[in-house]
Amino acid sequence: MSIDLGLVQGLAAEAFGQPGKRTFQLRFLGEYGETAGLAVEKQHIVGLSVALEQMLDHLGYDEKANPVTMVGFPARPDHALQVGRMSIGLHDPDTSLVLMVHDMADIDEASPTLTVRFSQAQAAGLRIRLNEIIAAGRPICQLCGMPIDPEGHVCVRMNGHTKQPIPDTEAEADSDSN
Repeated sequence: MSIDLGLVQGLAAEAFGQPGKRTFQLRFLGEYGETAGLAVEKQHIVGLSVALEQMLDHLGYDEKANPVTMVGFPARPDHALQVGRMSIGLHDPDTSLVLMVHDMADIDEASPTLTVRFSQAQAAGLRIRLNEIIAAGRPICQLCGMPIDPEGHVCVRMNGHTKQPIPDTEAEADSDSN
């Protein structure tokens, strides 16, 4: 199955839930009104943001952009996918960007499950929104790169320098002998 939404009328990125337990979604309203909702992981959000920044930089796009939003997106899109992998490219005739998505079920297929195109202005707005979503997540530990939960973080790179109490082995041994 290969779906082509053409040059999208609208696109959005959303995160639902509390940091550490969020779900992420990309939404597209196609050229002819067809809709797609893509369930993605945070790594997809980060990777797409980096790819969009690199593409827009390469194209010399430097106009001011606003974060993208979309109202009125249906509760049940025409196409709902769980993203396995994504790639991005350039559509030469109009210099729009092309996002090719492989559904988790079709991840090994050569052709993408879904293809969408969007303008450079839409890409710049999407990148801003993706960065907002990334920034709203849990902070990252400077030493190990893992997320820090609200209840704390045990960093493997602290090499024993933690604020957690060291158990008293003598007291445990005494209680075991009684």
